[in-house]
Amino acid sequence: MDENAAERHPAPCNGQHLAGRTRALYQHLVDLCTAPVPAAARLKQLERARPEVFELGRGLAGLLRHRQGAGEQRRADKAAKLITALHRRLIQGYCGLAQEERAKPQVRALLLQRALRSAQEIHCCALLDGQQAPAGLWRLLHRLHARARQLSLQAIEVDDPQAPGAQSQSLARGYLAALLLAGSGPLEMPRESLRLLIESLDALATAARLEGARGTDRWIIASDQDRPFLDIPANPEGRLALRLDEALEAIGHFKGFGGAGQGFDLKAHLQRCWSEEAPGPTWEACHGFAAILAQLGAPREEAALDARHFARQAMPQDVWAIHGNARADLDEMVPHEDLIGFTPSTPTTPELPPPGLLSGMTKSPRGVCATWSGEAASRPAAGDLLGIRTAPTADWRLARVEQMAPAGNGQATLSLAWLSKQPRACRITLLGKLQESATHNALLLDDAGAKRILCPSLPLASGKKLRVEDGADRYLALLGASTGNGAEAPCFGLRRLALGIEASP
Repeated sequence: MDENAAERHPAPCNGQHLAGRTRALYQHLVDLCTAPVPAAARLKQLERARPEVFELGRGLAGLLRHRQGAGEQRRADKAAKLITALHRRLIQGYCGLAQEERAKPQVRALLLQRALRSAQEIHCCALLDGQQAPAGLWRLLHRLHARARQLSLQAIEVDDPQAPGAQSQSLARGYLAALLLAGSGPLEMPRESLRLLIESLDALATAARLEGARGTDRWIIASDQDRPFLDIPANPEGRLALRLDEALEAIGHFKGFGGAGQGFDLKAHLQRCWSEEAPGPTWEACHGFAAILAQLGAPREEAALDARHFARQAMPQDVWAIHGNARADLDEMVPHEDLIGFTPSTPTTPELPPPGLLSGMTKSPRGVCATWSGEAASRPAAGDLLGIRTAPTADWRLARVEQMAPAGNGQATLSLAWLSKQPRACRITLLGKLQESATHNALLLDDAGAKRILCPSLPLASGKKLRVEDGADRYLALLGASTGNGAEAPCFGLRRLALGIEASP
């Protein structure tokens, strides 16, 4: 094998030529790691081959973006495996040389940094491919950092043209960048936002630091395991923890970081992920007015009811319109397609849809921010209603979505405003001077003694009169001012009138 094969001028990374170069370079690295050559000569050849490994890796990474058909999916999977294989050979070569006892501190720092930089590249490639880090990667990163700390080499800046965003990198900064990436929920964001984050990691890592762990720390390093952080730090003594307070401050100074106008705000995502507060428990959520009513046990409404029922009554051809003669030709103008039945139907309770999940709750001025996990078709939009409960046996609470941003993997980041701590289902009839609507299901919000009503299926308006059936309590009420202008109907204040309603026979 020609030892200078890696020095050839790079050709365009496409088609068969890309595959041929990859195979040749991989074989060259295999021979290099197994050939009985002096350490200095092996290091020189690794350094010659390294730029082409990164250049080919970037060419192969371009295949990860296209996954339309089965053929492109297979090519993308193969590209991810090839990138990992090339960098594993580099890591094997550099780690083997780092074990030489006679290596100078500056050379040993270079060897450890080169191995860590390749491990970083494998990690980023896996995430861009929608996969977790390969088995053994975090154990390797922990071991490289521990070795550098043992030899006091972690802060030495090493010249590296392949370092992201800079021409040099210390092993400590590369390790911090990998930890930051792992703690950023990388698989929850769109691929383009993930690429932007990866390109910014070296700068962000300068604002992070490692310190001795305390019992209240969230980001405690799992240095003896194949994962970045401990889930439950039972005994943090002797461990390191990642401090992100300065990184959060640095993120706060960025403007428009992550393309918030494109539907995903990377800045808000990182601020939520890097919060020192541990994420709260997972809550259940049901989306939409009908789903909330179903969870509260309201009966299924008849299919004949709709939001235009009351408005149609004012039209001349309607059954309930006022006409000059007695019958107004009702049979001709409003024919009945089906037989009219007089047997009252038995109310049926609708089937309960599976609830969605809310996680990562953090407090906001008006409510909470949380991550929605559920089917893409049921993803809430701004203005929609959500029923939320903190446990399967807890009461349902009502919230309105103020903002929504896609978070990748079918998830969405929601900003929620609370509407009621304990809404309940009721039945209402909209009343006019000469006619009335059909009876509809509604939500009665009775918090702090101020009653409000919410019913998207009726054209409610301030000043209108209602008949309310709240369990056994039946009364007349007047609609007050409205609040909220979302996608679903606003809430209206409700003032009970001092007029009695005769009980049904």
